[in-house]
Amino acid sequence: MQAILKNGEQLTLRFACPDDAGKLIEYINAVGGESDNLSFGANEFNISVEAEANYIRSLAARDNAYMLLAECNGEIVSCACLEGGQRNRTRHAATLGLTVRREKHGCGVGTLVIRRLIELARENEILKKINLQVRCDNVVAIKLYENCGFEREGIDRRTLCINDEFVDFYYMGLLL
Repeated sequence: MQAILKNGEQLTLRFACPDDAGKLIEYINAVGGESDNLSFGANEFNISVEAEANYIRSLAARDNAYMLLAECNGEIVSCACLEGGQRNRTRHAATLGLTVRREKHGCGVGTLVIRRLIELARENEILKKINLQVRCDNVVAIKLYENCGFEREGIDRRTLCINDEFVDFYYMGLLL
């Protein structure tokens, strides 16, 4: 899928493949250092290229999971996973994880990626709900999720500890 961002750049949105593993690890380690909104920091994603490639293969083999990459000029600017449960009782409920490079914040990348994942989830006969967690003080992300139809469902206290300060997260969900 191709789209034009608010800044005029062309965005390519596609499924991740095992050959992306090395670039994806570099991306994740870089984006971890750009934000305190994630559960990991810079260079904390310590996984081998082979293990990441196997993880991408495992998602692609499942009937209730997707990994999307967004690229501008051949560089990964966003990665998102939608992963349904692996047991019968949880297969219908998917967890959404999203990262966007800081330089692309406000350009519409997050909206395009989330809307595409919602579209895929609605086309999927298994998935009935999407769940996510977001920092309570991440107003921009909360607004993005709410604009895509997510609702606040609860709060998770002291989810992260960053520089000796605890951070609370909202649980948000979207019924499909």
